[in-house]
Amino acid sequence: MKKILTIISAILVTSVSLFAQDARQRTVNTIVADVLAQLPAQNYGDFTADMEDLAKSAPQSIEMVAGMFQAPEKGANNKLEYAIAGVVSFANAPGNESYREPVSEGLKNAVSKAVDETARAFFQSQLAMLGSPCCAQKDGCCQLSEKDLLAEAEKLLASGESHKKCQAIWILHKVRGAGNVSKVLAALKDSDDAYRMTALMTTEDYADASFYSRLTKAYKSLGTDARDDVLYWLGEKKVGGQVAFVLGQIGGRNSAEAIAAAGKIGGDAAADALIARLGTEDDCAAAAALNSFNGDITGNVLKAIEKAGDNAPASLIALASARHITDAAPVIFKMAEHSKDARAALKGVVSSDNLSAVAALLDKADEADVATLQDALYACVSEEDAEDRFPMLRDESFKAANKSRFYLPIAYTASDEAVAYLTGAAVEGSGDALAALCRIKNGNAASALLSFARSNGECLSRYIQLISESRMSEFRKTDAFIKALSIAKDEKVTGAILGKLAGTANREAMEAVAPYLESADKDLAVKAANAVKTIGCKVPTEIPYDDLVKYFDKAMKILSATGDPDDGYAVDAMKSTLSASKPYPVSELTDEEKAAGFVMLYDGTNLDKWIGDKNTYSSMNGAINVFANYGGDGNLYTEKEYHNFVYRFEFCFLRPAVNNGVGVRTPMGVDAAYEGMCEVQILDHDDPVYADLREYQTHGSVYGVIPAKRLKHKPVGEWSEEEIRVVDNHITVTVNGEVLVDGDISEACQGHNVAPDGGDRNPYTVDHRNHPGMFNAKGHISFCGHGRGLQFRNVRILPLD
Repeated sequence: MKKILTIISAILVTSVSLFAQDARQRTVNTIVADVLAQLPAQNYGDFTADMEDLAKSAPQSIEMVAGMFQAPEKGANNKLEYAIAGVVSFANAPGNESYREPVSEGLKNAVSKAVDETARAFFQSQLAMLGSPCCAQKDGCCQLSEKDLLAEAEKLLASGESHKKCQAIWILHKVRGAGNVSKVLAALKDSDDAYRMTALMTTEDYADASFYSRLTKAYKSLGTDARDDVLYWLGEKKVGGQVAFVLGQIGGRNSAEAIAAAGKIGGDAAADALIARLGTEDDCAAAAALNSFNGDITGNVLKAIEKAGDNAPASLIALASARHITDAAPVIFKMAEHSKDARAALKGVVSSDNLSAVAALLDKADEADVATLQDALYACVSEEDAEDRFPMLRDESFKAANKSRFYLPIAYTASDEAVAYLTGAAVEGSGDALAALCRIKNGNAASALLSFARSNGECLSRYIQLISESRMSEFRKTDAFIKALSIAKDEKVTGAILGKLAGTANREAMEAVAPYLESADKDLAVKAANAVKTIGCKVPTEIPYDDLVKYFDKAMKILSATGDPDDGYAVDAMKSTLSASKPYPVSELTDEEKAAGFVMLYDGTNLDKWIGDKNTYSSMNGAINVFANYGGDGNLYTEKEYHNFVYRFEFCFLRPAVNNGVGVRTPMGVDAAYEGMCEVQILDHDDPVYADLREYQTHGSVYGVIPAKRLKHKPVGEWSEEEIRVVDNHITVTVNGEVLVDGDISEACQGHNVAPDGGDRNPYTVDHRNHPGMFNAKGHISFCGHGRGLQFRNVRILPLD
């Protein structure tokens, strides 16, 4: 296959894909420096990206590069000429027309400033290639004559330098057009690969039957590499009128390139000719060309297979499979009884019509063919609806003597039914069913695999992989990995699980990995130390400060002893985290609050004035930390009940998408939003997961009753202050000094906290739900557990009764 060499990249005028905008916010100086540092480009993609950078920053970039030109005798301009010629070629490419004007402007300015005549002539020649021959100079405007351009081209050709010869052939093309054919044909005899290909590319505008006639006549006098160039070019251009010429080169010294070109051109003649080369010395090249053939070759392949019969070459049978020629299935089935190649090809040609036939082959197959036929069996149902695949395969397995051979194709369906079916068979003792269960791509297989994992390492490894790939929450993943850790027997697997736990980064993960800091296995202790570092540095506020110090001290000792620079950085990170993670000071009432009669409900030290769920709400590092799982019902309640009050607290989101609430006048163990007076939302409503949030669900809202003014939250990790004032039926919610709600709940529902008709739909509330507890005379204040990643501190209350 013809290679596009580095130097060609600088002068090809061919369609290119535009790359993304430079996201690095670089100055023009930096862009020019970056591009020049990378020239010559190592491949066409790099070249295109570099030239696009220059073009996008034109005209300034062009003037800057031009300003670096030195006197020719110093020999320092090659890379600069490469850059200018390259960006001109890029701007000339189809689709890049918008760059021509700014590049032309840069070159015109370069001409006007050029002191050296050689540099000026070069800039003028590049302008001519852009179709801008009028160049501003000190004494006005000059028009480059055809004579001047031809003279410049001859000078470039005489230089003998590859990129200059390539520029010259483009100039000659601009001046002479189709009259340049003789020069192109002469260029094909040059030893410079880049120059030959560039010459061919200049013919795009005028290549016709006359040109191709001259080209093919000249072909005989060309060297082997040049002949390859011509064939490659004809293939790339898909010149159908030259297919006979191309096919005539098959079997000769340029056979491989001719075969590749024929595949790109396409047509029945090319298809038949290439099929005829299968099984010959050109087998690999022909197979490759046919697999990517330009057009439908179904009929050609079928005819060839039927004609060859049992003598069909393996590559022909494989071609039918690769091209999914299902019409070839009957012929290939006949061969499959005695041909391994045909059995291997079945998976590409079968359909559901062949299901029973393939099942029969699989049932009686030699062991060496089982895997091949299992793939073919699943291929029979792969185009069917997903819910139909499992029952189709299961029913075939019921007919088979070797039922276990059907387990793996059943696993390929990845259905829940397949998980249950294979689990049942594995419980009954089938090793093949268990092996298939380990292959199934369904996360629901994880729990089944865990039940076998104590005695089967493959099951444990697959369990870990499924959990890693699942979309379950990081907290559920933590629980799953902890279960795996409890039964892992191999140090390598244990180390892998520690790494997975580090990725979930939460308190439970830290408690699971920390004991392995004491491992006698040095590698395992290092893995544990790194896991401790990752978790502790990511969520230091979720770890009790004393525990964090203890774990980090052990981890730092382990990692300091390795001598690995990366471990040294890990130690530095832990030291930095510790210095910033000291416990919060004890909260105190202000003098104003003391005078008013406020009572501290939580000062950062204990939860003595609270009842309810003190497990998922825990006092740690001077704050109430919420560890309730999403969907959990754990709530924390004030010990006392209140009627009218001013309730103040600070809150901090530790993770995005936090969801919680403050229950007001609520009994214990109920949904405060309905059975209490109300629930005041605590919600990171700015997170994208809440894009469809209803107005009565935003932070500060009296849930379902009074929507709040939308607040812009502080960034994750920063504290906010909130006050909830309740006087009879009136409620005011203020966050960071901004009033979000100030209204009467009775007025909001027009006195109807429940539907007047006794039904479930209440037309008077915003959420159209009944709120039977809305007019409770008193009750607890609660934090309503909906999910973790939230802290409260400095909680105080002023009873107003």
